[in-house]
Amino acid sequence: MARASFRTPKDRVLLIDDDMIPDETTARVLFSPADVAVPKMYRFRHNGALAMTESENRPPEIACCATMVKKNEETGEEDRFDLLFNKDATTMVKVDAAGTGCIAIKRAVVDDARLEVGPPDDDGTPAMFRMVQSASGRISEWEDVDFTLRATRLGYSVVVDTGARCGHRKAINLDAVAELVLGDKAPTRAKEEVSV
Repeated sequence: MARASFRTPKDRVLLIDDDMIPDETTARVLFSPADVAVPKMYRFRHNGALAMTESENRPPEIACCATMVKKNEETGEEDRFDLLFNKDATTMVKVDAAGTGCIAIKRAVVDDARLEVGPPDDDGTPAMFRMVQSASGRISEWEDVDFTLRATRLGYSVVVDTGARCGHRKAINLDAVAELVLGDKAPTRAKEEVSV
């Protein structure tokens, strides 16, 4: 599907992961004036054994798939802040990076060779997404943040349209949800897993 999308002559490419649940508002991203637009999407980060990297082995959290990057004046390092939007928000918010579970990308971005991270596939599909790994082999940057951050740094606009929504189906650990919501008052053992 992605290969066919990248070859279309249309002005925008819309990519939706198989664990995303678009609704009637999702199409708004197709009409965004931004170069890259995503709907309001949430992620739930587990801790412990389900963490993929050391930095993810932290208390569980729910956040929007939208990130702002600021330079730490003391260390010179980048600090990243995930955003959590009001449920009733309906504005476009410029961000530095975003999740790509549901994403509309303008043709000019898709055609920009500076965003390619390797040779194209045999059928000519551009190699735009990559997992960035540290020297130890651990994932240091997920493909969605890497792609949208590179687009931002090249001057493309990346926005979250908070009036557009797209659900994110995940099996969740109820112990982690209870810890997140209830803090110290959380029960010691949840009995089941559900899909949300």
